[in-house]
Amino acid sequence: MDTHPSSANQAEALMEFDQSGLSLDGKKKVEAPRLLNLLNKSACDQTPPDHRSLGRVQSPLVTNRRIRDITNSGHIDASGTKLVLSPRDSTKVHETIQISQLDDTPPFLKGDGELLEYHGHDPKINVPPDTCLLGCIFVIVDYQDQVLPAQLETWTRVVHQHGGFVDPGYSQRCTHLLCDNQASPFFKQAQQDGKRCVTAYWLNDVLTIKKMIPPWKALHLPTPFPHNIKPCNGQIIAVTGFVDQDRENLKMMISLAGAKYTGSFSRFNTVLICKRPEGEKHKKALEWRTPCLNVQWLSDIILGNFDAMKQTGLPKYQNFSANEPFQLDYHYVKAVMGPWTTALQLSQDTLQNLSRSRVLFTPSPPSKSKRKSPQDGNGTNKRQRNEPIKPYRRLPPEKTPRVLFTGLDIASVNDLTTKVQLIGGEIAENIHKCTHLVSTKVLRTVKFLSGVSSCRHIVSPAWVEDSFKHRCFVEERIHTLVDQEQEAQFGFSLAESLARARVHKLFKDTCFYMTPNVIPRLDMMKTIVESAGGKVIGTKPAVNRVLASQQRQGSPRIFIITCESDVQMCADYASNNIDVYSAEFILTGVLCQKMDFESYRF
Repeated sequence: MDTHPSSANQAEALMEFDQSGLSLDGKKKVEAPRLLNLLNKSACDQTPPDHRSLGRVQSPLVTNRRIRDITNSGHIDASGTKLVLSPRDSTKVHETIQISQLDDTPPFLKGDGELLEYHGHDPKINVPPDTCLLGCIFVIVDYQDQVLPAQLETWTRVVHQHGGFVDPGYSQRCTHLLCDNQASPFFKQAQQDGKRCVTAYWLNDVLTIKKMIPPWKALHLPTPFPHNIKPCNGQIIAVTGFVDQDRENLKMMISLAGAKYTGSFSRFNTVLICKRPEGEKHKKALEWRTPCLNVQWLSDIILGNFDAMKQTGLPKYQNFSANEPFQLDYHYVKAVMGPWTTALQLSQDTLQNLSRSRVLFTPSPPSKSKRKSPQDGNGTNKRQRNEPIKPYRRLPPEKTPRVLFTGLDIASVNDLTTKVQLIGGEIAENIHKCTHLVSTKVLRTVKFLSGVSSCRHIVSPAWVEDSFKHRCFVEERIHTLVDQEQEAQFGFSLAESLARARVHKLFKDTCFYMTPNVIPRLDMMKTIVESAGGKVIGTKPAVNRVLASQQRQGSPRIFIITCESDVQMCADYASNNIDVYSAEFILTGVLCQKMDFESYRF
């Protein structure tokens, strides 16, 4: 197989997705999966719905030439899916997890006529989903050098919330070693002691389905190669026929193996991973004699069968009829899967504590003899809460701060809201009317991204507290939000972005057309664009109209925003040399208050 030198990895930070968008709790650390919106969601359950955040959207990696030969096909149906992200090799990679209909029957090892059953918990014990890690004692290795300590603390906290425990060091009481690869002495010791060795990907997926079952993907097992030595370095891989979570899983596997993923297919690609032997990409691959392989080829390499690199012609890698293309071939991982042949037993004390907790946490029915006033989640009487607050002083309209909050829990928002109103401020009706946005850190929520363009000030909660202490609104400058970590990660200065936004609206005289499957949703993107002075048009513009908008001075420019699933819809633009961009052109653009015409171009 011919190989081509891979382009330099892009050191890009990853975001986490939650149910309504994307979050920017990510750290600029690489080589390790991050646990994820599920973990962070458990730790921050009180975040109000308005504070759901937006994370970075996948765009194709930038190469020295634009690959427009053949584009992706397919559509996105996001129903029932959750998006999570994991950095590998400083490359922006997404993994899509779907809460799938997993059979209760554990996977089986099929090879050499041998049939071995694997188990998670003892099948005789019904473990509640919210305590799916009951009896699991984890020791985390490898990831200490790959993620920030705060992230590891989050992992530990969420493991505890789901019934598990994380020990600070390895001992015989460990049941699961959470590791990235098989190179460490801890892995070798755990194998000798019969401990289960899994990756953070497995932990994430188990938390997603809320059931502790044996690994069923290649991503779930530590690689037989260290994180700095990759078997597929130099390979350039495209995929066809896979959509939604399957495509995202493949991107993760490609990065893990050390290859480069491209959203489109050209002569530069060295391998095409196919779901079925059909479609334009497959047709061109045959014409260009590019190997067309199934997922098992990539899975086998990740599991340690490096001979597969030279065995692209084997029939098993040309079989495209499998119902479960990502299913592990357990033949290659008998040793690692050995500990799973014995079910995890729960001690009598653990079972008694579980039974006791069910009684303790069973809500008592309301008493019929006493009827209490309706209360909110904080015990506040709704009538009292909804009564207007009388401020200590009233300010003229032009001097009245109109405040909104983002990224804060409900209790904090309620407390700060009261203090703002008592000293004469108001809560803004929407982000367009907001003068002061309060946040603890740089986020990629709709409010925050819109606020960069439209708010006079973005301040920390200390501004409200200090103002309440002095019974008047204090100067914002000393409380202007500073988040050195996120500003360094995205290569911008929030203060400079705010200053630029006050002088000039970034998207003034600019229109955007979004293809149907762009994420975030159209309504979210419209709010962000309009806050920056732009407009969103609902009808796909004709090629001539787009060309004219870019050539005539004084007329609004039109930009096309698309995603991988919709690239085929933009073929007419590509054939006329009209650039199309990913959603990051807008999201990162408003954060930095600069339009980057290179990094986010398809």
